[in-house]
Amino acid sequence: MIYDSREAQQTPGPRLPTSESGIGVALAATGCGTPDHVDLASGLPALTRKRSRGDQEGEDKRQSRRSHDWKIGTTLALTLASVACAGNQYGPTDGPSRQALLAGMPTLPLSQILIADRAGLSPSDTAVTFHARQGRTVVMRHTAPDNSIYAILTVPADSSASDSVTVSLRATPGRYGLQLGATPRLPSGSVLTFSYAIHFIPPATVPNGTYPTISRYADWLGLGRMHDDSSYKFLPHNRPGGDMLRATISEPGEFLIAAPVTPP
Repeated sequence: MIYDSREAQQTPGPRLPTSESGIGVALAATGCGTPDHVDLASGLPALTRKRSRGDQEGEDKRQSRRSHDWKIGTTLALTLASVACAGNQYGPTDGPSRQALLAGMPTLPLSQILIADRAGLSPSDTAVTFHARQGRTVVMRHTAPDNSIYAILTVPADSSASDSVTVSLRATPGRYGLQLGATPRLPSGSVLTFSYAIHFIPPATVPNGTYPTISRYADWLGLGRMHDDSSYKFLPHNRPGGDMLRATISEPGEFLIAAPVTPP
């Protein structure tokens, strides 16, 4: 700050109370605040002596540097935001999703799929009887102490039905899957959802050349149904969350989470 002996000067402070008037200096300018703490109402003192050319050039350089730093900070913030948004997308952002590619694969022999394994105690078997007209959501959970969700079966209400339906859910031993039974039928439009965030483990053959990391294997996990004891077909399905798989099913059977030995 330049002092002029011809005019009494007031000592500047970081910020004046709002009830007082005088010279105010933004906190950010003193190095003890952030840009959002700048007091835009406070101004620089009026100086009576004309600034030298050197002073002006120095101020221009400081202004240019502040502008440059602001541009870099803005660019970095936008980049981080775009990365965060991309991280919330499950699968490729262009072209068919991994789920669509898996559903388009033919029926595969068991030797061509890598079924996800499951750690911990098996979830409790569940059986529920209800009026088909009312529909029902059946939640299958892991045993205590975590009680985390393993699978959810959502059966829509059928206004034209007059009978009752019994559905049973039994976890596949050691595998991430379940055997679903329905008597006398499975109502149309039923939806099966798996949640595998906690107890999922990859098969012993992963990592390998195709899946060098567990996360790469998890990226290609899909939901499918056993056709018999030796073949498997990926169903049309989607990911409602990062560690969830969901499919509309039309009939009972054994459903498993797996990845193909060779991705499409």
